[in-house]
Amino acid sequence: MNARTDHSANWPLQLAWLILTASFFLVYPQGSTILFLLVAGHIGYSILRHHRVWTQTPGRILANLVTLIRCALLVWLSLDWHDLSLETLAGILWLAAILDGLDGWVARNMNGLSSFGGQFDEEVDALFVLVACFLIWKTDMGSWWMMIAGWSRYVVVIVKSVFPPKQKGPSRFPWARFLAGISFVLLPLPLLLQGVAGLAIQIMLLCLILYSFTRELILIYGYSTAIRHLPKP
Repeated sequence: MNARTDHSANWPLQLAWLILTASFFLVYPQGSTILFLLVAGHIGYSILRHHRVWTQTPGRILANLVTLIRCALLVWLSLDWHDLSLETLAGILWLAAILDGLDGWVARNMNGLSSFGGQFDEEVDALFVLVACFLIWKTDMGSWWMMIAGWSRYVVVIVKSVFPPKQKGPSRFPWARFLAGISFVLLPLPLLLQGVAGLAIQIMLLCLILYSFTRELILIYGYSTAIRHLPKP
């Protein structure tokens, strides 16, 4: 399967619609189980559908296996969080953050880069933020508004689909990856800190994540506008 066919499936958009439309399950006591099982099922189906892409080289296999382990940890946390201590939840989230750096290193240094692998990594990054925000809310260490940060990336995916920019800008901004790294390090902290310190970190995280995605939208649509107004040769 080539890169063009890989992108044509558009599974990230399907996942975004699934998460945003099925989030109403969260108002029910066991609704989170339904939501995250649906998410896990969709990601699993996408992995199987694109298995030929990420199994073409040993580097791709290893890099995507690391991403898959990270994804499995996040799904496990989302399903069994009530049986784990806050310290364990935070520790596993930090482990998932470390694995995020590892899969990228493997992909870059072991001939493991692929269009699907990059997209898979982005989706697991988004799942990391969603699960962390969900845990902060449900463990009573924060408020429901942290879910705004968890949903923000999926809103951006849908906005770019409904209102596609005229010209395609960069697929990833370097500063966005930097801000994501900071967020991944800070997101487990509200599970361990109470009172003013925990609230301050939550507010900072929400502002940081919303700033990142708002800036991305501004740059993407601004990039498109700038391209349209360039003089033609």
